[in-house]
Amino acid sequence: MSENPSPDWARPVVHWVIHAVDPTAQRAFYEALFNWDIAADGLMSIEAGFGGPEPGPAGHIEQAETP
Repeated sequence: MSENPSPDWARPVVHWVIHAVDPTAQRAFYEALFNWDIAADGLMSIEAGFGGPEPGPAGHIEQAETP
């Protein structure tokens, strides 16, 4: 690891999947926590922000038997 990391390493995550027993409740939780705009189908795109990759990271919430 570099002693002086570059300030533009922000948002290294580019995609994720959140498994949820109750996707609707999870969607409401993450919308409130991060101020995300998550579609009813669970898909979301996040603005890249300063130094982030373009296009910004994205992910989705999907139904699962266990979180």
